Amino acid sequence: MSNWTQAANTEMRQWQARAHPDMGLSYEWDHMVLKKDQLYHLHAGCVFSEENFSQMRRNLEEMIGMDVRATGLTCRCGGGCSDLHALFFDNQELKHE
Repeated sequence: MSNWTQAANTEMRQWQARAHPDMGLSYEWDHMVLKKDQLYHLHAGCVFSEENFSQMRRNLEEMIGMDVRATGLTCRCGGGCSDLHALFFDNQELKHE
C-alpha cells in the first residue's frame, strides 16, 4: 500500500469517526467516497431535496467510476450517516429496474 493510499485511508477513518450519529458531518448533505488513494467529498446545503442530492451523488459516482471496492459514507440533511456499501448495492438494484 502506497503512502498516498495509507494517508487517504487514515483521513477517511477520521471523517467517519467525526460523523455524529444524529447530525452527520455538517447537519447538511454530505457524501464521501474513498477510491484507492483519492478521497472525494460532495457537500450540499439542505435547500436541495433528497432526490436532488441523490442525483448529484450518482453523478459523482459515475464520474469517478465508483465500484464495490470504494468505501465511504453518506450523511442526510439533519440526520446521521449510512455506510456506503449498503447505498451502493441499493443504487445498483435501482439501475437494473
